[in-house]
Amino acid sequence: MQLYLLYLQIIPTFVPIKSNPIINKTSTAVMKKKTILFASCLFGVFAFSSCEKNLYDESKQPEKEIRKERPPVGTVVKIRIKNIYQAKPVLAFASVVDDFYEGEGALHVSGVTGVRLETLESILYPGDLLYASVIESPDERLHFSITGEIDKYVIARYHAGEPCNALLLHANEDLLTWVSEPGFRIFTKPTSSFIPEVGSFYLLEIEKVFLNGYVSGRVEMPSNVTFDRHEAGPRLGRQFVNYCKEVGDVDPSLIHISQPPRPRRNSDSGFLF
Repeated sequence: MQLYLLYLQIIPTFVPIKSNPIINKTSTAVMKKKTILFASCLFGVFAFSSCEKNLYDESKQPEKEIRKERPPVGTVVKIRIKNIYQAKPVLAFASVVDDFYEGEGALHVSGVTGVRLETLESILYPGDLLYASVIESPDERLHFSITGEIDKYVIARYHAGEPCNALLLHANEDLLTWVSEPGFRIFTKPTSSFIPEVGSFYLLEIEKVFLNGYVSGRVEMPSNVTFDRHEAGPRLGRQFVNYCKEVGDVDPSLIHISQPPRPRRNSDSGFLF
């Protein structure tokens, strides 16, 4: 239709006026130019039509399927908890839920928090979606950890100047190690005049939250608020899982920084008691 309208606009100018030779000559020249113009337009219309057809054909092609890979060690991925090992609930089986990675693996209770946990019960449930780091990749099964991700959750949630009740887990001449009521570890320096007893409860004030989740504090006073330390760690773990639900597909934890020296541990198992 567009080509026909173009033809109607150009063709009438092809008919020369016979009454005057000069006009005839001029009209003939004009006619030649418009013939060339018509031919050019005709070619352009066909070229455009061909291009449009190619674009249409390409749009009908199915999208290329992205081949998912096995995530390398150190990658942060979203995982879905499939089930908890019922005989001894210290192991959770999970699958990677990611646009670029795939794989099956397990999360051990030792890879949840820095405070020793006895079980994954009340922390993880089948269907939970959470962020985890790939720490090992032997054979076909991946090994996950959420310790680093929970540390980064602590960064976002807790700040300097906030008070917290805490239980003293371990004491030496250089460092006091506490577990706070919310479940994260907090470290204070002892003084020569005062070293509290292990197992006692005190009110602490957070002095600084480092970018790797290390929390330093200051002892304020004895506290009459008590709690079960075996419930504090699981409480923090469950808070992190709920936080992952809230943020959805946005990963708030990708903070890669150098870490200051960690406090000395009192056990070959790598946990603070």
